[in-house]
Amino acid sequence: MKKMRFVSILASVFCALFLLNACSGGPSGQSGTSGSGSSAGTKTGDPAELTIGFYINSSMPTDMDAVLDEINKILLEKANAKITDKVVLNYGNYLEQITLMLSGNEKLDTFLCRQSSNFMQYVTRGQLLEMDDLLKEYGQGIVDAVGQDFLNAGVVGGHQYGLTSIRDLAKEYGFTMLKSYADKYDIKMEDIKSMDDMGAAFAKIKAGEPNMTPIVASTGASPLMEYLIGIDALTDYCGVLMNYGNDDPMKVVNYFATDEYAYWCNYMHDWYQKGYIAEDFLTNNDQPHDLMRAHRGFAMPTGLKPGFDTQESNVVGEPMVSVALSERYTTTSLVQTAQWCIPHNSTEPEAAMKFLNLLFTDEKLINLFDWGIEGKHYVKTADGHITYPEGVNSENTGYSLGLGWIFGNQYLSYVWEGDDIDVYDQLKEFNQTAMKSGAFGFVYDNSKVKTEVAAVNNVLNEYRAGLEFGVLDPETALPEFLSKLETAGIDKIIAEKQSQLDAWLASK
Repeated sequence: MKKMRFVSILASVFCALFLLNACSGGPSGQSGTSGSGSSAGTKTGDPAELTIGFYINSSMPTDMDAVLDEINKILLEKANAKITDKVVLNYGNYLEQITLMLSGNEKLDTFLCRQSSNFMQYVTRGQLLEMDDLLKEYGQGIVDAVGQDFLNAGVVGGHQYGLTSIRDLAKEYGFTMLKSYADKYDIKMEDIKSMDDMGAAFAKIKAGEPNMTPIVASTGASPLMEYLIGIDALTDYCGVLMNYGNDDPMKVVNYFATDEYAYWCNYMHDWYQKGYIAEDFLTNNDQPHDLMRAHRGFAMPTGLKPGFDTQESNVVGEPMVSVALSERYTTTSLVQTAQWCIPHNSTEPEAAMKFLNLLFTDEKLINLFDWGIEGKHYVKTADGHITYPEGVNSENTGYSLGLGWIFGNQYLSYVWEGDDIDVYDQLKEFNQTAMKSGAFGFVYDNSKVKTEVAAVNNVLNEYRAGLEFGVLDPETALPEFLSKLETAGIDKIIAEKQSQLDAWLASK
């Protein structure tokens, strides 16, 4: 095997929630049978060599290469392919590296696109392959597993560019935190109903634990503002629908100019001044999970779902508890937040699609990505769960990603001990009962405003993280932000988005 390139850069990470987006636009032992990989390819000729990319939320697992060796055994048998190169980075650095590779025409055969705005950037720039023919010939298992409604989130201009992972396709947002410290300071989840209640909990941590930061996140994470406000971001936040997209008529507005946005910027600035957020938040590269593991961070804002506490407990290495502060809802943008794509610079697009088909259908391959090697990283229990083997725990295991939701079809993943055995039935219900945006299914094409998009993107990168995590004083920074957005052309973008939305509504 060609020597694998290992790329790993420690960077700030957050599993929450959204990347600070440019305008240009996460465990069931009984769920299903193993896919056959029947669309896989022939065994004639040399195996296709694949370069794949996905992000991680914590330090690099020591057994990553050993797991990939086992994955390659399946790929060689069912797709005549093998992974010979990988781009595995922490969240923020992963996004940057993927963008550089796409722009520089470096070999990359398939990768996880982590945000709707990034997805649209890549489509607009012509950096993704149209998957229509590949999906038809080699990806029928994906079509059957995902369903056309959710596949449509990856359709732009009538062509398939992305394949959403099967996971929590709806969200409710809140905080996840260390249970030991919540117990120590009598912080009860059932008593937390609002951000004010959460702030009271952070005040206890700040007073009692001088070496612990109450809130840890990355500059690509959201402090829940948009979810508390209740918006449909319409892919890129440059023109949104308020009230979860359920107003009639649907009016696209400048989210950053709303009273609600100003209120929460001031709210977060107050939290920052109280020390709930690290003073060096914008420049600190420590990973949130690592900070919590070291008891230097208490809580992080995140999207929640059935089984989330168990997932996070496994990653951090001790019990975690969570509380939801937003309503449960879904939008096209949320479905787009984890899509597998094939870039234009892929040298093996057919093999890439065969690999993706297995990633959505083959139980053994999925669980290798999710949990590692059976007997080494996990064992099955008599009741159908999985757990650590004897002598192995969260601190010494060689493989623990906690990212089963990104690897194709999570419904085929085993259930970790501590979760209900029917957790994926719960997840299906979670998706089905969520409130849908009135614009669900609408996909915005920004190709007519590319110049404005690029300019607005620069402004967003300059101000959003600082404002939304309270580092910048809204009294002075918010007017500057809005003025620069206007100069960059956000109003033109909003007008174009409104026009496309109106046409979409008229066609329904």
